[in-house]
Amino acid sequence: MKHCLFLKKTGIKLRLCIIVSAVIFACSDKGDDPPQRPERSGVTAAVVPGVNSDFTAMYRVEEIVGPTPADVVELYEGSDWEWDSDQCRVNLYIDHDYPLYLNLVGSADGNYCAVSTVIRNAGDVVAANEITSLAVSQILECGLSHDIVTSTLKEQFSIETDPFTACLAADRDSGLTLAMQSLESNFTAETLDEAVLIIHTLDREDIDIDTSYGFPSAIPALICDVSYGYIPLDIAFTNLSVGKINSYTWDFDDGLTSDDKDTAHRFEDYGSYNVSLTVATGDGTLAFKETSVYAFTTAIPPPSVTLTTSADNGEVPLTVSFEAQADGAVFDYIWDFGDSASLTGIDPDHTFSSAGRHTVAVRVMGAGGVGIARKVIHAGKFTAAIATAATDFSAGAHTIVDVDSLEVWKNILPTTSDITMVAHGSHFYRIERYLHDSVAKFSINDPESAIWQYSALEATVDGASSNPYDLVFVSDQKAYLIRYGSARAWIVNPSATDETSFKTGELDLSVYGDQDGIPEMAQGVLVDGRLYIVMQRMDRTHSSGIWQPNRAYVAVFDTDSDTEIDTGYGTVNDVTGETLKGIPLEIENPISMQFLPENHTIYVQGVGTYPMTGYSGKDTGGIEAVEPESYTTLLVLDDGERANDEDELPWGNISGMVMVSPQKGYFVGYVGWNDNSLYAFRLNDAGRADTGSITALDYLSGKNITVMEAGVSLDNKGRLWVCNRTDNGIVLIDPETDAEIGFVETGLPPLKTVFCFQ
Repeated sequence: MKHCLFLKKTGIKLRLCIIVSAVIFACSDKGDDPPQRPERSGVTAAVVPGVNSDFTAMYRVEEIVGPTPADVVELYEGSDWEWDSDQCRVNLYIDHDYPLYLNLVGSADGNYCAVSTVIRNAGDVVAANEITSLAVSQILECGLSHDIVTSTLKEQFSIETDPFTACLAADRDSGLTLAMQSLESNFTAETLDEAVLIIHTLDREDIDIDTSYGFPSAIPALICDVSYGYIPLDIAFTNLSVGKINSYTWDFDDGLTSDDKDTAHRFEDYGSYNVSLTVATGDGTLAFKETSVYAFTTAIPPPSVTLTTSADNGEVPLTVSFEAQADGAVFDYIWDFGDSASLTGIDPDHTFSSAGRHTVAVRVMGAGGVGIARKVIHAGKFTAAIATAATDFSAGAHTIVDVDSLEVWKNILPTTSDITMVAHGSHFYRIERYLHDSVAKFSINDPESAIWQYSALEATVDGASSNPYDLVFVSDQKAYLIRYGSARAWIVNPSATDETSFKTGELDLSVYGDQDGIPEMAQGVLVDGRLYIVMQRMDRTHSSGIWQPNRAYVAVFDTDSDTEIDTGYGTVNDVTGETLKGIPLEIENPISMQFLPENHTIYVQGVGTYPMTGYSGKDTGGIEAVEPESYTTLLVLDDGERANDEDELPWGNISGMVMVSPQKGYFVGYVGWNDNSLYAFRLNDAGRADTGSITALDYLSGKNITVMEAGVSLDNKGRLWVCNRTDNGIVLIDPETDAEIGFVETGLPPLKTVFCFQ
């Protein structure tokens, strides 16, 4: 029997948009029955267009796999399909004996894109038929990068590589189908652009489009190498049109045209231009596509932009009204809502249907350049997960706090005291560090039961301990495990269902090793598809017996290829003399790192060397900013006089930091053990701390204040959560007034707070 299936986007908790088509073959061994079907709930199916396996024609999927319209099946969530969170897949119960599994690639905000299906039965392959599918609008919605999608597709069509060997039959069917559209039976402009681009990425041309279903015989598409810049502005245009096309006509909106297939053009005068491409086919069809480009002049300053919103947090679906205000001559307002949606206009409305922290950016195209303003919108319900540990380090546990009601569940699953916490979506990850070397995954809905706990240690390589410090997420299926005691960060799959599948690769940072050979990687952040890892580079073998800091670095990796990016400094390892690609820092012994979306800046906090018995410490720490595009750095706040190393400033070492806005931050001043104070400070227009604004918060003076890092100290209501180990709880602070507005008792003293969202 044959089925052509499509799960439409709905308002269910896990929003999936998945194209499925399958041919089920007979098999002598059907194996065990699938799980019992749950109750029915309504989700309907539809037929969508696709292209055939050799990319020579574009049809509806039904024309490829063969079913008639009567074969289109109505699906019901629960009865016909369900999400298997442990296996990271959807189970489709098409026939009681033959469940159909989907393999998923990539994710954003908990949404997945289906790229492959296979028919299996309780672990036994019952059909050697694999149908490859891609929901293009789901890619747009989820924010999956084009490089990830196309590389996955290439692997799917390669005989030599099979990235899903654990789930797929080895043989490949000639009816492999790449579905190029989802949500509706007819194309839309955005999904057409993406479909055409993917076809060309796979080096497939001369597509013959079947027009019997109303598709045009030519589909125009274009890309340009840049869309804005200063005059004289040279732009190269690439033609990605699909179909049997006889002629091309470009109109650059400045009185000039071209009839080349691909072209380049220089814009001499500043302004906004609507560049259009018209394609003509032999049957007389004319198809039209345009894009906007912007040419700026240095004679006028870029516009200054402010962004206001009707709300900045709320339950999903959350509808927010936005307004941008800009000075000077403005060509256009281009909005990116942080959930793969975009609009133009001065005051759009947008509905956030997925939970999370969404960074909204408006780019104002003006005569003098681009002005940018950003705002973080918190959508969904937030819940705090807090790592806690006894002051005598005898035990640790975690505590859960409802952010709305501040209701507390204390001392859950006691364990070692050396722990930290990371959150991603509706899950939190408890990391057990030195000599315990493991990561455990929990659902915020069931914080008492670990979904899994996997080792972070390869003893033969890492020695006694890898000492994991941080987990940085690209998606639900990919993250980077930062391991302080090793020269290698791990690439891991947080959705792995067994420990052998957890580690998928590694990043070698041994070139940054110092006298002890270990770079002491401390934390990481993800910005625009690049991973930034900060390394302390502490000499543990120093004759003084006290770890001595070498020059600290930030290494930058491309997350698609997992290769290190050369940041252009050309420095060398001060111990080995090897050339280093990373960003050298002025501060020493960095212990926390935060990316602030509002000004697109990375902040790194270094502590220098702590004062201790018989040693006065070194005032070589502070807060340093890193600009992610240029890799330039700026010393934001110095912790003392570097020239003579005199401890003249009252706060001592800077042992913690959080930036709450581009204008304001907090840091922890460390005078001695259990003697910390929290300070607020303002930043000037140059991005440096205004030392005259530094203010100690009296109610958090002389306390044991622990880790403020990675931008996780602010909840969705804008409150700052500070771990006060002296008083066994969380102090809630209003960043507008610096006033204490609440206290949450946590059982064991708190170490670190993170937030899950649903």
